[in-house]
Amino acid sequence: MNIIIKLVNFLQSLFLKTLRFFALIQSAVRRLEYPEFKNRRLVIDVGGGGLPNPYAHVVVEAFPSDKERATKLRLDRQTVWAYAENLPFKDQIFSYSIMSHVLEHLYKPGEALKELERISAAGYIETPNTLFETAVSHFYHVSFCDVICDQLIIRPKKTWDEKIVSTPLLEQITDYFNIVNHYFPNKNLTRFGWVEKINYKVLEGRFFEKNEEILNQNIVYSTRNPIKRIIIEAIYKILSPKKIKIESILACPICKGELMFSNVTCTCKTCAKTYGKLMEFYDFRQPLNNY
Repeated sequence: MNIIIKLVNFLQSLFLKTLRFFALIQSAVRRLEYPEFKNRRLVIDVGGGGLPNPYAHVVVEAFPSDKERATKLRLDRQTVWAYAENLPFKDQIFSYSIMSHVLEHLYKPGEALKELERISAAGYIETPNTLFETAVSHFYHVSFCDVICDQLIIRPKKTWDEKIVSTPLLEQITDYFNIVNHYFPNKNLTRFGWVEKINYKVLEGRFFEKNEEILNQNIVYSTRNPIKRIIIEAIYKILSPKKIKIESILACPICKGELMFSNVTCTCKTCAKTYGKLMEFYDFRQPLNNY
């Protein structure tokens, strides 16, 4: 009997280790398979500065610092400094847009989603789901995001550590999350693909205010499993998108007008707003002549 029990335990351990190995691979390569990801002519990653999608020709980032980011900023392709609610691109210029683990950070998610619709023909949105956010609360995530009946539902968080269950159940929820996250990590994510229109709803409620002092002092980088890290780096080396002329796709983030370019600035022909550069990339977060 003892031999049988030991054999069963050994086989179970072997199975779980194998399952964990493939879970790491699945988590790493999920960035390569998106719904409706057929046309890769011109791809944008909005908010992917820490780990931009390998297919992305252009990356949008809001912060040069590493606050609200799990990995260090990676400037390895055409980058634009801008806010997701006011993107500096021409209408329908991108064939596909990606917004991964960004939406839950935004106070105006509806405006950001409208901008994605404006600049791209199709896209993909990924966030932690409510189970994830309840088990592992983030002090810079201001909403819960889930897909219900093919609609992206965004619910404001009242506090950074708001829970959807009572305290007695929280420990059980956390244990369940840890098991699922270890062996089936994609199950703890909200994954939403769209074409032409984003079917979404922002529920009524007030987003809690982020503590900027905490954000600036608590920059924590996630530690990736070595296997997952090797797979990701290999993907980056294999899939290197072609460089594009960034000026040809840009527009004024305020009025969407045509831009005139010089060596270090660009100016809107319509509203006359002028924008500079940061780290050699155009910075559209604040006009130089903001009057």
